[in-house]
Amino acid sequence: LFAKASLGGIGVDGLFYGGGVGLLVDQFVGVIAVGAFTLVLALIVWTVIKAIFGLRVDQETETTGLDITEMGMEAYPSESPLG
Repeated sequence: LFAKASLGGIGVDGLFYGGGVGLLVDQFVGVIAVGAFTLVLALIVWTVIKAIFGLRVDQETETTGLDITEMGMEAYPSESPLG
């Protein structure tokens, strides 16, 4: 938007200096490309984690609670002042 060819850089004026929307379109294309790349990589990582470790614990662990299953004690005992 504020690029000025006379100040150096890539030698093109931005939108506010009469250079048109070319630089702005280039920025939008860059944002879309980075977003698509991130989405694809995140899906690949998610699929690998799902295949190797799984995304959920078993039903018994879910019912009992992860605090008891992993730590052997309740995180918030019912007799605590907060419970």
